[in-house]
Amino acid sequence: ALPAYPHHRPGGKGAAPDAAALVAFAETSPCAEERFNVTEDSAWSLGKDGTVDRALVLLQCGSGAYNFSSVPYLATREGQDASWRFTPAPFADAPDGAEDGGLPYVVNADFDAESGQLFTYAKGRGVGDCGVAEQFVWDGEAFYLTARSSMPVCRGSADWIPVWTAEVIKP
Repeated sequence: ALPAYPHHRPGGKGAAPDAAALVAFAETSPCAEERFNVTEDSAWSLGKDGTVDRALVLLQCGSGAYNFSSVPYLATREGQDASWRFTPAPFADAPDGAEDGGLPYVVNADFDAESGQLFTYAKGRGVGDCGVAEQFVWDGEAFYLTARSSMPVCRGSADWIPVWTAEVIKP
């Protein structure tokens, strides 16, 4: 049987940090020295947990020729007038390339708020014939790995090998 993880649909109408809050955080974050040129940070509401707004923030933290690294943060605030607090997003299964005890870097990441899934796609070279692609689902407390495909050797194949799969349980 495949491992199964619940997909968490955000409850209540929550908020996400605005551009000013993201800029203020980015300037003092561990990624501050890795940010240059144009950066594209993103934020999505994860709904409310009682009176606490929760959001996912992808803070850009370095880039290469065709890969853009981000660190996922869980942003929380209690009350509309409170300041946002940012902590590294919790992962039950570390993203590929994450250092032990370090920040959970993700590459070329995007989040689908409707499905609660975080997608990554780290290319080994520009043509995309090698690297690692992953999917994680948000269960309300942490991200769980639901799919990983890998092509560790650049051989000209666009068909990457599935090395992990899990079932996502819809609410």
